[in-house]
Amino acid sequence: MTQPLASIAVDTGATNGCGECHNGTHHPFVEQWKQSKHGSGTSFSRGGSSSCNECHSAQGALVEQFNSNADYLEKDGDPLPIVCAVCHDPHGGPLDAQLRAPVGEETPRGLCLVCHNRRTVPTAGTRGPHAAQGPLVLGQNIAWWPDGFEWLDGLTGSHGDTDVNEDLCSTCHVVMFEVTDEATGDFVFQSVGHTFEAISCLDAEGIPTTEECTNDERDWSACASCHGTEAASQAIYEAFKDTLNALLDQIWVDTDGNEILDAAPTDAGLLPLILQAAGDMELDRSDTLFTAAEGILYNAQVAATHDRELFLDGATIVIDQGTGLPDTVSFSGHHTAGNGVHNPPFLEALLKASIQHGIDFYGIPAPAPGFDLTIRVDRSQFRR
Repeated sequence: MTQPLASIAVDTGATNGCGECHNGTHHPFVEQWKQSKHGSGTSFSRGGSSSCNECHSAQGALVEQFNSNADYLEKDGDPLPIVCAVCHDPHGGPLDAQLRAPVGEETPRGLCLVCHNRRTVPTAGTRGPHAAQGPLVLGQNIAWWPDGFEWLDGLTGSHGDTDVNEDLCSTCHVVMFEVTDEATGDFVFQSVGHTFEAISCLDAEGIPTTEECTNDERDWSACASCHGTEAASQAIYEAFKDTLNALLDQIWVDTDGNEILDAAPTDAGLLPLILQAAGDMELDRSDTLFTAAEGILYNAQVAATHDRELFLDGATIVIDQGTGLPDTVSFSGHHTAGNGVHNPPFLEALLKASIQHGIDFYGIPAPAPGFDLTIRVDRSQFRR
């Protein structure tokens, strides 16, 4: 007898897979998923590409990341986004929530890391990081390490340490909480954390929303579980983001605002000083030579905050390759640092070491004389 194929497509309709039950104010998994980048992201147009489909389509991820070859209705159809059945096995298994891989193991095969672990270190001819969030959290196989930085090898920051942060990514990115009416105490909404946004923006009722908001309007409850209070968590987050911004400004400030990394004195910072001293070929990512300047730029892209997005997209460098026609090479890369949260001590040390290496290697003055580049390590933040 021929068995009908099940569908893994997701909708809130009463006859469509997961949406039959997992919707509504008490368990709005599908509604929140549809707001998430897993469910609504624009990148799924790449799911038809053989080099991208392993993470940019449900069909590719099931086969390539989770070794699942089960038949289902859409298996040979148009690329689907990262639907419920990618992360959850509808036929069950030994893991909680029917997950296909564990969330609390410090390995590249953890549930989130199977895809958030693509271009993590630079090579000649590559651009910025691509889905490198997982290795950054773990402090493994991430970024370009300048000479003398090997002391960090084997150390793991507390956010990537399961003895401290048992559920790793999902601690912050899958936060569940109940919303009640402040006046009556009546139930309003059960957030199930499937927007996958850390420190979610909240609307007037306290329900997570995809609308932009100020930090004061965010949910800091996941952070408070370790940092004491939501106010303290917000203060720590804002202070470290300011630290990263200050370090990134030592690497490049687009002084003239033209979105081109120009040599000093047009622009300010370490990379403009390197271009002034050594020439624009030091940042020619179209050739086969990998330079220290390219490594420094890559590290800045790993650490880039939302305040310094020019390190990722929108900026270019103009290279004179001797043809008489300057070649414009654009930056590109994914947000990796989580505004610094993904591994604060590592990111601060990485940028300081990178800046100092650039000064020493190219024999140039410090971008800001007197700026403190001392790497101070609180060993309580690490384990071996």
